[in-house]
Amino acid sequence: DDEKDIVAALKIYLEAEGYETLCAFDGQEALALDHGHMTFAQAGKLAAAANARRLWLCHYSQMIQDPEEYAANARAFFPEAVCGQDGMAMTLKFEE
Repeated sequence: DDEKDIVAALKIYLEAEGYETLCAFDGQEALALDHGHMTFAQAGKLAAAANARRLWLCHYSQMIQDPEEYAANARAFFPEAVCGQDGMAMTLKFEE
């Protein structure tokens, strides 16, 4: 786990030198970033920032045996986050 201030300083320096940077602050974030995915916490932050009405977490990493063990990470940012399960369905109604 890296110090966020050091990571931020290195990011600024490397980008000034023309490098593209991706930052992760723990192993789970790094793996998600490497595979083009996001962590539960990142999904919760994004849903909150977007003022989403709902967040269904799905397409879990193969490392995750029980998604509910990680759901609190999303709910810290988006309390109504739900772990999707096979067969879940919802009818969406859009305003015209």
